[in-house]
Amino acid sequence: MNAKPLQPWKTVNTKTIVDNPWLKVQKNEVELASQMRIPDFYTVTIPDASAVVALDENENVILKREYRYAQQKELIEIPAGAFDDRETDPLAVAKRELREETGYVSSHWIELGATVDCSAKLTNTMHLFLALLCTKAGTPELDATEDVETLLVPFAQAIDMVMRNEICCNSSSAALLKAQHILQKREKQSAHEKRHDRHGGLSRCRNRRQRHPDHKPRQNAAPQAGNHANREK
Repeated sequence: MNAKPLQPWKTVNTKTIVDNPWLKVQKNEVELASQMRIPDFYTVTIPDASAVVALDENENVILKREYRYAQQKELIEIPAGAFDDRETDPLAVAKRELREETGYVSSHWIELGATVDCSAKLTNTMHLFLALLCTKAGTPELDATEDVETLLVPFAQAIDMVMRNEICCNSSSAALLKAQHILQKREKQSAHEKRHDRHGGLSRCRNRRQRHPDHKPRQNAAPQAGNHANREK
């Protein structure tokens, strides 16, 4: 795709309205490529964060249910959390949040990429990961303000929950669908390798029989329908 690049907006002036450890709100005067000016375009900066699709040894997804004040309701999400001050490693953050929010750990991690939750106003990035073969290492280590319930849900059911909008947070939905794609590709690759190994083993077995000095070809052997059907599978 060779689309013509869009012209970026120019910042004419910026005024910080709120600035604390949790967020920064700025009022920007910006000029568009058409030279039209917007005198009050607001942006909100919050820390980058990491989120984890965590699967246990039985391929259950480890989810959390939590009351979200801004939405005035309970939401089901994947474990996630923001970078602390001076943190720069998304994977380290993902590992910490999984352990603190659910009590689970993993040694098998796959990076799923990063998403933007609200491209119009928010400036932060959400880093997504898949953790496999998670095991329980202890009890959750929640902050005083957190009230989180851990849920174990079969992976296929979690995907259905996304499609039914029971899981509706952007980063949770995107991460689960990305994980589904990755796992399906791995499953297809594994099945292909097994077929290749099986066919290769049969060929080596035939070659050994043909090279053996005592091997005599079977004469007038009738084809066996059952064996043929098995080979076709």
